[in-house]
Amino acid sequence: MKKFISLMILAGLMSGCSITPKPLTPEERIELFEQAKSATDGQEAVTAPITMHHAMARALLYNFESRVKMVEEEMAHNRVGASIWKLLPQVIVDGSVATRDNTMASVSKSLTTGEESTDYTTSNDRTQRNGDLRFTWNMLDLGVSYFTARQMADQEMIAKERRKRILHRLMQDVRDAYWRAVSAQRLLSRVEEIMTRVHKTMATADLIESARLDVPKKILTYKRDLYNKLLQLQDIRHNLLGAKLELAKLMNLPLGLNYQVAIPDKPMDIPPELVIAREQLEDRALQKRPELMEEAYNQRISADEIRKAQARMLPGLELNMSGNVTSNHFLMHNYWNSAGVKLSWNLLNFIGGWDDLELAEMKAELGALRYQTLAMAILAQVNVAYLDYEEARKRFTTVSQLSAVNNKILNHQQARAESENFGDMESLQLEMNAILSHLKMDDQYGQVQNALGRLIFSSGESMLDELPEPATVENMVRLLNWNNHQLMNKSGLFEAKRKSNTQGVRPVSSNVFLRAFKYWM
Repeated sequence: MKKFISLMILAGLMSGCSITPKPLTPEERIELFEQAKSATDGQEAVTAPITMHHAMARALLYNFESRVKMVEEEMAHNRVGASIWKLLPQVIVDGSVATRDNTMASVSKSLTTGEESTDYTTSNDRTQRNGDLRFTWNMLDLGVSYFTARQMADQEMIAKERRKRILHRLMQDVRDAYWRAVSAQRLLSRVEEIMTRVHKTMATADLIESARLDVPKKILTYKRDLYNKLLQLQDIRHNLLGAKLELAKLMNLPLGLNYQVAIPDKPMDIPPELVIAREQLEDRALQKRPELMEEAYNQRISADEIRKAQARMLPGLELNMSGNVTSNHFLMHNYWNSAGVKLSWNLLNFIGGWDDLELAEMKAELGALRYQTLAMAILAQVNVAYLDYEEARKRFTTVSQLSAVNNKILNHQQARAESENFGDMESLQLEMNAILSHLKMDDQYGQVQNALGRLIFSSGESMLDELPEPATVENMVRLLNWNNHQLMNKSGLFEAKRKSNTQGVRPVSSNVFLRAFKYWM
């Protein structure tokens, strides 16, 4: 036995000393590299130009942040199931075999006479097999486990709200990237063409300046204006170049894929005015924003934490029942049942529990304060989004009018064509004014779209909260289209146009949600 114990201790020490830090092997690095390269495997192929809803569907299905939140939600759900089992009594099955190399024998002493027996006796076999099945139910643990299970259920709801918040933010990011990608695909080639013409015209202006064919100040002023417009074009080109790449990243497409976005056929109409009061949007945000729902669940968790602290201070009542069996043939009964009740009270838990209770109450107060702070921040977001949409709409109107004026001036200049050299240069300058104003209009149109998305997001409205089954791109696009239609017909952000009822069809309600989608999507 001594040798056996010594060998076990030696084996334990050797196994502990054998653990040393090891860097990743080249094979492990290659395996991780291949996993990273296969991040886009298994996705549905892009076979047509991508619409905004198509881009949203791909982002919701394949974006890694969204998938991480799905796994976290599933883990929270599994924790709820695990916590429910702790409400049940403990069911313990024990089985043991014990043996010894000699017989456990003893003498006895009479407590009355003080005499000891001279014969050794035993009541145990050298080898015994014992087993029992015990049911134990601690009422104090039951109470604590009950509140813990409720907290786990709230944690699952928090995971749902966090995932919902990620989905909302992801759709907003896709909306922003999509409209910039539309501008890039529609205007980038035109920007490249006009920049090439600008460089050629600059060379012509240099020749005119060196040959003194015109007033130097006039030529230099012209070149200065042309350079300023060229800088604006270069800034616009820089912003457009990364738009499709950013959209591809959100959709988790291969970054080298040359895909196309669908260009909307409908004209860029002037966006409608908001008719809903900001107070109504604030009320919706306070009722629907996932961040506030998360804090509300945290408050319930804090309330249960107070109840747990109170429960731990109470005495514990334990009920137990067991069935037992043994192979000891000296016993009269080898099978028997037993039951008992045990009451215990850890006084140190009672004394120290007041500190835990005070800490839980402070956390509850902090949660209430955090909720109020977040509510004020969300109300500020709603007001900012409301003003941003109105300002973006006004700016779009102004830019549209400026673009129309520049186009008229360009048409008049092209019709005149007064000279062959400087006239062409002046026409190019006017053409640059026209294209810059058109680019600004296109960019402002995208800003209106983004302002609209921020308004929807800040007010708590959403086109999608849960993924369909089965979760495919086609099903997702169909669901987004349907939800968009539902949103347009249940809220009152914009004033709707009255439609005739010539065929007995019920007129469309004056409170139609997001009438702008009819023009933009």
